[in-house]
Amino acid sequence: MRALSLIALYVPALLFGQDGSKGVHVQLDQQSIRIGEQALLTIHADANTSGIVWPVIGDTITRHIEVVKDHGVDTLQASGNNGPRLVRSLTLTAFDTGYWAIPPFRMQVGARTVETDPLLLHVTGMEVPKGARPADIPPI
Repeated sequence: MRALSLIALYVPALLFGQDGSKGVHVQLDQQSIRIGEQALLTIHADANTSGIVWPVIGDTITRHIEVVKDHGVDTLQASGNNGPRLVRSLTLTAFDTGYWAIPPFRMQVGARTVETDPLLLHVTGMEVPKGARPADIPPI
């Protein structure tokens, strides 16, 4: 019982310490999309604007995940004395169903090279009613 309480005490502290040490975070606005829908990926960096080298991202992240639009970098004022927060947003889509990994992004923050956490995007198909038949596209 004593060991369990020690683990319960130290694990959250270790997780909190790892989260704040990088200064770079990545997130998806939704973890699951239907085929062809879009998700917004944002990369947050707490640092001086001149000290960040952003990763070069083309029209695809992996062979299953496409970049619809790179919205560029926006500067936000962070609360407290952390300085500005830089946010880069990407609109993503996928046309294959499954669980697709978004690999870590590597970027230069000051003198350090930092990697973001990897993410997982779940892409679901469309539900087709049983016994449904293909139909032509209706005229305008």
